[in-house]
Amino acid sequence: MNDLSNDISKLAYLNRIELFVGVPTPSKKPFKFSVLRAIKRLHTLELIDYGEIEEQDVDELAQLSSLKQLVLYKDDVSPDILSRLEAELPNCQVVDSYDDW
Repeated sequence: MNDLSNDISKLAYLNRIELFVGVPTPSKKPFKFSVLRAIKRLHTLELIDYGEIEEQDVDELAQLSSLKQLVLYKDDVSPDILSRLEAELPNCQVVDSYDDW
């Protein structure tokens, strides 16, 4: 994870990322969204094939204060998690990948 953090810090001027993480499995740990804090101008984050978003993911996504748009498959997100994402990221539009955004 340290190598990933170092690599991501070199991308400080990106403003949009399409992140294909793949669904976490017992042998594969979930992605640490907190490493994206190093990208100070990150405005749009699109999660592709991430799977179910959980409480820990929301905690980490909430740390991305520059985020203006979070794109995900809302079918993979429970209503409680979706509400929490919207509350934790008040300046961020949470949109469905299937919508015309």
